[in-house]
Amino acid sequence: MINPVSKVIGGGTDEFTRPADVTVYTAGDRVSATTSDTATTPLRTLFRATKQGADGIITKLILQTNLATFIDIMRIHLFQVSQPATAIPGDNAAMGVVFANRAEYLGFFDFAALAEPIAISVSDLSQAILSEKKIGFRCKDGDDAIYYALQTTGTGTPASGQQFFLRAETEE
Repeated sequence: MINPVSKVIGGGTDEFTRPADVTVYTAGDRVSATTSDTATTPLRTLFRATKQGADGIITKLILQTNLATFIDIMRIHLFQVSQPATAIPGDNAAMGVVFANRAEYLGFFDFAALAEPIAISVSDLSQAILSEKKIGFRCKDGDDAIYYALQTTGTGTPASGQQFFLRAETEE
């Protein structure tokens, strides 16, 4: 009898607090915990795989924030490295994807518009789930993590110190 191939179910979470300001985001701005735009500011880790150089599928991404009225469509950019060849800017700066990062860049995916789960006066949660697609990943040789950057696709006014939470579910 042949043993079936087993899947390793995994994933990870990340949470960050954006800077203490209410500067309006415009389309294409980065949403980040820091305003720095130097190469010494690494991207955040979305999840760690079971081994270095692992590949698999992201089966679900969940994005939440603690501001119920923040209803922008967010884009997540995935990378194999925490410090791409060309630095990714910090919070509220225009973020482009550059050709120089092509070897480290896995692609991008758009969440649905953030929305309140239930509209009640005490709600402070907006959420978006990306689960209709299966997103392939491959960790860089010698590394077991996938890194990310969040970007706005429209305009929106953030809260000072607004919090963001991401959860990834994976199969390897």
